[in-house]
Amino acid sequence: MQYARRHLGFLVGLVVAGVAFGALYRYLFDPLEERTLPFFIRSCLHAVAVICSGWAVQLGFTAAPRSRLGNALRRLPLAGEFTVKAIAMTAVLTTVTVAVEFVLYPTLPGTHWFTKDLPRILVIAFTASLLVGAIFELRRLVGDRVLGSFLLGTY
Repeated sequence: MQYARRHLGFLVGLVVAGVAFGALYRYLFDPLEERTLPFFIRSCLHAVAVICSGWAVQLGFTAAPRSRLGNALRRLPLAGEFTVKAIAMTAVLTTVTVAVEFVLYPTLPGTHWFTKDLPRILVIAFTASLLVGAIFELRRLVGDRVLGSFLLGTY
């Protein structure tokens, strides 16, 4: 929790990104008749929930080195550690995506949602979580100042 408090600006950025991705997803992939304000708000809330859950998993793995789970993960080969983390991330993202769908929408999702929309949402969310995880790992390994200098081209 202290880690989340220290990175409050990043959390706010994730919420803003979630709102933007939710609106963009609704605009790009959903039918024209579903492009109304209530649907846009639901999509934004859905995206914020998925992004924040992905970040929570990343925070859990950041805190894991000091736990028994972290010790067990460190003993695995790198491919094994990555596989365990990927499976955990996929499970959390799938659970949150389906749960939020049931909470936000008054009707049950049809087979179209499970066969077309859910896989697309999970691919986008998993890719974004890998990108965010890579940025956090890079920050942890090289530090903020070096990473900032590299990104600005002043390194």
